[in-house]
Amino acid sequence: MTATTNVATKTRWIDTGKPQLIPAAAPIRALQTSVCQDLQSECTRLHLELRRIHPDGDGAFHAPVTGGTQLWFDTTTGAIGPVSDVDEPEAAWLRGQIDDELEQWLHTRWSRQREQLDEAAWRRFDWHDFHFGDLVSFTHVLWAAWDTLVSHEGSFYQVEDLHCLDPNCPCKNVHLVFSEICGSKTVDMGRVTVELPKLKVTEATTPLASTLWAKLRAKKVLVGQLAQRRRRMKEIGKTVLKEGIVALEPEPEQDLASQPLVTAGPLFSAQPARREAKVGRNAPCPCGSGRKYKRCCLGKANANPGR
Repeated sequence: MTATTNVATKTRWIDTGKPQLIPAAAPIRALQTSVCQDLQSECTRLHLELRRIHPDGDGAFHAPVTGGTQLWFDTTTGAIGPVSDVDEPEAAWLRGQIDDELEQWLHTRWSRQREQLDEAAWRRFDWHDFHFGDLVSFTHVLWAAWDTLVSHEGSFYQVEDLHCLDPNCPCKNVHLVFSEICGSKTVDMGRVTVELPKLKVTEATTPLASTLWAKLRAKKVLVGQLAQRRRRMKEIGKTVLKEGIVALEPEPEQDLASQPLVTAGPLFSAQPARREAKVGRNAPCPCGSGRKYKRCCLGKANANPGR
């Protein structure tokens, strides 16, 4: 099994969607797969096309565009059969190549391709520990999407694109993490931050990450899909927020004593208390009647001058 097709990791099988190579005999066979496109169908068969390919001088492989043998693999029973009786010899050959690893690959490939057809597949992501503001890998939310690998100096590196799901965030960045495949594990080797749509690198944490990004751009692998994948993640984030699957947390509370006073209306300054001058008993009454104060308003509750 080659790193370009499957590498078992702790969390998932790395699968780029390319044909599975079976080099048991010359010429090598390449096994391409497809599934029933109707999600309502209970079909459990993985449709196989077995093509004979030949290695080129530079280590690549050459496969004819047509002429593949049509077979099927039943994911329930594990049986392999031909679509036409004429192709039974090729089906028998493939049965002889089946081992635990290849059979597991066939089962996983069927599940993955079926899952890719489901628009609601993202709902099966574990949203319990997610918070808006976190960066999330596209292949973690949509686990069935094909993985991206890039080779450099004899090593293979997995590429994960991380996105912000907050639909209210105006950021235009996508973060690419490069991890070297080391047996059954992956080791983080750096990342780059890319601003869309110009694909401008605004940050690179290691020189190797810059080199791997340049290779991705040169081969046009994943790069052309970044804007589309970002839109998809924003759409998912919008639905997550709208349906209340995850709530948008409020900003952290701040010390109110340090905040400026905010009023709901015009701000009025307090007026000083009005102090009335004391009126003598025999003085003219301040009400303006012309009588003495003691014979007019003295003792009354309200004595309003000028009234």
